[in-house]
Amino acid sequence: MADFSKEGSIIDEWAVTSAASQRRGDPAVIPDDIEMALIVDVCKVEAIAHDGECSIIFECSPVASGNENWVELMTSKINAETAAATTLDAEAAATDTTIPLAATAGFTVKGDKYLIKNGTIANSEIVRNNGYSDGVSITILQGLTNTQQNGVSIHTTVETFVFGLPAWAMRARAIVNNKDADCDVMSLTRLGRVTDLV
Repeated sequence: MADFSKEGSIIDEWAVTSAASQRRGDPAVIPDDIEMALIVDVCKVEAIAHDGECSIIFECSPVASGNENWVELMTSKINAETAAATTLDAEAAATDTTIPLAATAGFTVKGDKYLIKNGTIANSEIVRNNGYSDGVSITILQGLTNTQQNGVSIHTTVETFVFGLPAWAMRARAIVNNKDADCDVMSLTRLGRVTDLV
C-alpha cells in the first residue's frame, strides 16, 4: 500500500513585529507537490491590551518571480485580549518538563500554549501547560527543545493559523500586519508538504 512522503521547513524564523509595523514573509517557492500548507504561529509579547488589529495575510503568486502578481487569498485576525507574561526564575535545560517561573498568574490553565521568548530569538519555542505549582512553576506536556535561561520571558495567547496552498501557486508568503498602536507580536512561519507517494 502506498504511503505519503512528507516534509516541513521553516520559512520565516521567529521574529518580533513591533506595534504599527508589518513583517513581510520571505516568499516560499512552491514545488509540484501533492499538498502544501503555510503554518503561522503568532503570540503577543507584551502584557498590555491588544485591540486585535493584527492580521495574518496569506498571499500566493502564480508566477516564479516579480512583485506585481501577489494575490491575497485569506486574512485572519488574532484575538483582542491582554496577554499575561512573566519570566523564568532559574534555567530550564533542554528536555526539562518543569519550568520555574517568577509568578504563575495567568499560567494556570492546563492545555494552554505559551511562548518562551529566548534571548537568542531562534531558540524561542512554544510549550503546552500540563499543570502548575502556584507561584513556583509550570509543567509542560513535552520536554523543552532548547535550554531556556534564567530571566527569559514567557507569554500567553499563542495562536496558530493554517492555510492550505492552491495547486496553481508557485510562491507563497505570510504577512504579519500588526496595526495595534502599542503591543508587539512574535511570529514563525513554516511550510508543510506532502511530496510524493512512496
